[in-house]
Amino acid sequence: MPKNELNVREIFAQRAARLGYSIIESRAAFPDYVLGLGRRRLLAEAEFRTSDFLRHRHDLTRCDLIVVWEHDLPYMPVPILELRTEETHRPRRGRPPTRILDRRHD
Repeated sequence: MPKNELNVREIFAQRAARLGYSIIESRAAFPDYVLGLGRRRLLAEAEFRTSDFLRHRHDLTRCDLIVVWEHDLPYMPVPILELRTEETHRPRRGRPPTRILDRRHD
C-alpha cells in the first residue's frame, strides 16, 4: 500500500500500460504527466487522495485526469482513476467542502 504521492506515481508507472495509458512525459511540475489514451493526449496529476488535489490548489482547468490511491470525495469535475480499485470515477459536479481546503497537508 502506498504511503504518499511518490508511491502512487510508482504504482501508476507499473500499471499504466495494463490500464490503457501510455506515459508520454513524467515531470515534477503540475501536471505530473502527459498521457496517451488511444489517440488522445491527457494532462494528469497524481495524488495520494483526491482531496489532496484540492488542498494543493491545483488548477482543474489544466488537468484531464487525476490519478489517486484513494478517491475520498463524492464528486470532482474531472475523471478520477483510483488505483486501489482500478476504477475510473466519472466527473461529477459539486463544490468542495471548505474544511478540505482549510485542512493542512498531512
